[in-house]
Formats: sequence, C-alpha cells, structure tokens
Amino acid sequence: MGGKEGSRGYLYQAIASVLNSLNEDDWNSVQIEPDSANDKIDVLWEYENNRKKATQVKSSINNITKSDILKWLEDLIEDAGEVEEVSLLLIGSCNDSTKRFINQLDKRGSAESQREIEETLELPANIKLFSGAVHIQLENFNQEALESKINMALDKFLTKRGHSINYYIREMMVGAIIYQFFGLSKDGRKMSKEEFEQQILEWVYFNYPEVKGTDLLKRNLAVYFYFSQRFGFSTKIKGFLFGFRSNPFIEAAKEELLQTIDKIEAINLPKKSSESYEQEEKKAHPRNNALISIIAPPTYRYREISDDRKNDFIQRTQEALGRTIKKSFFYVGELKENTSSRTISVLPMNYPRIEGTELETKKDDLIRDFIRGLNHLEESIKYFNYLRTFAVIPLVLKNEGTVFNEEINVTLRFPKNVKIATSKTFKSPDNIELIEQFIDSKGIFDQVLRHWEDSRVAENVNLYHSLRMPSLPLHPFENKTKKLDEAKDDFRSYMRSLFSADVFEEQDETVLKYSFSKLNVSESISFPSFILVNADDPFEINYEITSKNLTRLIKGTLFYEK
Repeated sequence: MGGKEGSRGYLYQAIASVLNSLNEDDWNSVQIEPDSANDKIDVLWEYENNRKKATQVKSSINNITKSDILKWLEDLIEDAGEVEEVSLLLIGSCNDSTKRFINQLDKRGSAESQREIEETLELPANIKLFSGAVHIQLENFNQEALESKINMALDKFLTKRGHSINYYIREMMVGAIIYQFFGLSKDGRKMSKEEFEQQILEWVYFNYPEVKGTDLLKRNLAVYFYFSQRFGFSTKIKGFLFGFRSNPFIEAAKEELLQTIDKIEAINLPKKSSESYEQEEKKAHPRNNALISIIAPPTYRYREISDDRKNDFIQRTQEALGRTIKKSFFYVGELKENTSSRTISVLPMNYPRIEGTELETKKDDLIRDFIRGLNHLEESIKYFNYLRTFAVIPLVLKNEGTVFNEEINVTLRFPKNVKIATSKTFKSPDNIELIEQFIDSKGIFDQVLRHWEDSRVAENVNLYHSLRMPSLPLHPFENKTKKLDEAKDDFRSYMRSLFSADVFEEQDETVLKYSFSKLNVSESISFPSFILVNADDPFEINYEITSKNLTRLIKGTLFYEK
C-alpha cells in the first residue's frame, strides 16, 4: 500500500480489530501486521489452547468478485501456515452471486458440507487441502457505519461491567480506541486481551471518573523492557546476548599480561647449566636418599620449568594473546628452591626457600605472575563465553498513574521452554580470584548485570550487597579445594541477593516473583538485576501486579523476539 490507500488500509485494520475484539470473548491476544513470509496477514488472533486465526482486511470501492475472494484466500492460506482458521474481512460491496458464494463458503464446517461445497464451487487446491475453518465477513464501505457498530459493541462491553454511558460519550471513546489500534498497526506489537480491556477501562475511568465514582482515578503500574544504551520503554524487543563488542575486562587482563611478558623478556638469563641438570638427576636417584638422618641435609629443586610445561605455556600464550614467546622466556639461571622435608628455620616447615641472585629471583617472580595471569585470563575468557550463551531481559516497573503505590508485588510468567538463570543454576567460575572479581561490591556483575540510575529509571533500592573481606593469597599449606568451595558458596549467596526473586517451577511455566517497597507517581525503578535466559524461539512474558494501593489485579504481556 502507499499514500492514501496505505493510511485507509491501516485505519480499516484498526476498526476491524476493535470490532472483533469487543465482540469475541475467548481470545488471548491480537497482533496487527505480524511478521509473515508474504505479508498477507493483517491481524493475527490467538485463542486458548494456542489456537490461531489469521485475518486479512480487504477494501475496495469497486464490486468485490468471486475471483478476488479466491485469490485472497489462496494467498492468505499459503502465508498463514499452521493456523486453525483463516478469515477475510471485506469492506465494500459485491453482487448477489458473490454474496451467495460467500454464504456457501462460510458454511464450510462439517465433512458433509465441505464435500457438498467442493462439488458445487470451483475451489483452488490449497483451499480444498486447508483443514481449518474459513470465514468471510462483509462490511459496508462506510466508516461511520463501522464506527457505529464499534459504538454498540463498546456499549455491550461496558454494560457487562456494570457501566451505562450515553451514545455520544461512547462516540468519543471509539475514536480514542481506534487511534490506539492505529498505532499498533504501525509497530506490529501484540496486545493481550487483559491489556486491551484494561486500557479501555482505565481510559474511561480517567477521563470520565463519574462512570464509577470520582474517587476511582487511574492507578496504572506497568512493566516494560528498558535498556538505555539500546532502547527506551517498550513492550517488545528483539533479543540480544549478554556481552560486549569489546570486553573491557578481558582487554584489561590481556594488557596487564602483555606488560608482564615485556618485563620478563627484558631480563636475559641463561638456562640452568648441564652440570645443574646432572646434579638434579643425581639427587633424584633412590640411592642418594637411602640414608635419612634426624636432620636431613638440604635438597634442592631448580626453578626452571620443564620443556613440556614451556611448550604448553608457549602454545597457550599464542592462542590467548597472539603473542609468541620462546623457551628462553622461562630461563632463570641457577635459581633453585630448598625442598628439604626438615629444615631448621623460622619459616613454616616445607615452605620453599629460594636461592639465587636478585635478578634470577625477580624474573622467577614475574614468571609466576605470568602463569597466574594466563590461567586467570583463560578462565575469564571461558566464563565470559558462558555468559554469552544467555539472552538479556532488562525490565523496569513504571508508575504511569496518579497515585503513589507501595508494597508492590510483580509476578512474571515465562513459558517452560525458556530456561532462566537462577542463583541455583547459574554456573560459578572455577577460580577464586575471578569469583572475587565478579562479585565484589563494585565487581563485574554489579556493573553489567543490573541497571544503574539514569534520568528516566531509578536504581533498585531493594538490592542488597553482601560486603566481604577480600581473601589473602593462598598459603602453601592451605587446602585449595576447600578455599574454592568457600568462594563458590560466597558466589551463590551473592547471586541469591542479586537475582532477588522467588522462583517457582510449575507444570507449564516458570514463575518469578519480585517485591518493590514503593514507587512514586511518574517514576520508574529497575528490577534488581537483568534476567538471563536461554531461548530458541520468540516468547511472551505475562505479568501480574498487585499493591497496597490497587483495588484490582493489573495484567500485561511483554513480547520477546529472536
């Protein structure tokens, strides 16, 4: 469509959607201009039990013919895929013969009537093969008449809810409702039945408080997607994965490691001498350990690492940093450490004592820093790759009404096939230093897994930070496995605080429940953290809101697309 025809087409889609929305009771959601292969679906209805109806709206100032109808039906059925019903809403006029054809086609229900129709009507093959229902609705080409029908449908809708409003006020309401759907037809957003009915009632109560008493003002809380770097408040987003275009944490670790490599390469030392190799081999022989005295003479191990370890670090450095190092990188001269089982010393028993020059010791310390840094970098890359498997759900709670709210509870319902990261399922790093780097009070998770305050959204005041003392370097005697287990317990405790939701695994859905202490009028507050999910397909998040100040349950739906 283009120009006036495009605007008129959108308008008729909006009117048709409103009309059918008010006249049908069993639908769950409606979406105007949904994405489809051939763009033939104007309105997609979803009902209970996942039943779907695809509708196309066609308008013409000329007589609509049988061939027009068959062609539109063919295209719609082909584009609709697996739906249970297709529907044509025709706005215009047709001759008596076409009207009889429409009536016959509309009876296509039982197998008997279907066979009878196919015997009398020349239906294309894909219409015959379509097992679902086919419905055709014909409306006059008259905007006022259509709006009058919506007016009557609105009257029925409000009467069911105990409200009586005169025709002329409803006429103004009809225009506002159509405008709302006109907006939907341009952005393709899906609207749940609860959201649709809620918007009508809130619009009525806010603009005409006398309908249900002057004390019933608009009290609207809503949940939105919000991520200031990508989009503002929205009920629909295209998913994005956790991660960075350029990861500042990985880049900082790489830079620090490269600086350490430069310092090591600036110190040129020979490898241990051949005599040192012979001495080390001799000391390792069983015959030389036959006599053990009460105070054994000191034994030594040279600090230069083996060729196998050198080759391993050379390969890993190339993979992680794209930097080539040589075996000479690990040469520390004649530097050795005392490995005696008994040593008279003020140091704890078995604590290594290094013997060598100051320069040898300095390079050895740098090499140990390098090895720790490389292990830390590799673990960081591995863990960030794990995080990148998750899609990010950034949510905020917004008070769009005119009343202060407190003791607010928000329930989110996710389909069962969406896997949600929880404090129990979220994987911990396998490195103590990395765990601390992620969960410190100003650590990585604090920076990247939750909203920070901006001009539109407040930081979540419910978030509790578990402040911990940083751990000291491991003592050689300390049990590394025990220390890592303790660090992982800290990690799990931190994640319970950060995610801050009660999680319920129910039969068909996963339910998250959040609490907010208060929210002023026209203010927004973030959820305690982003929600991380694994999902292969688009999905919906249905939410419910209650508060001390609300007299009814608020429902809404958010739409996540791949």
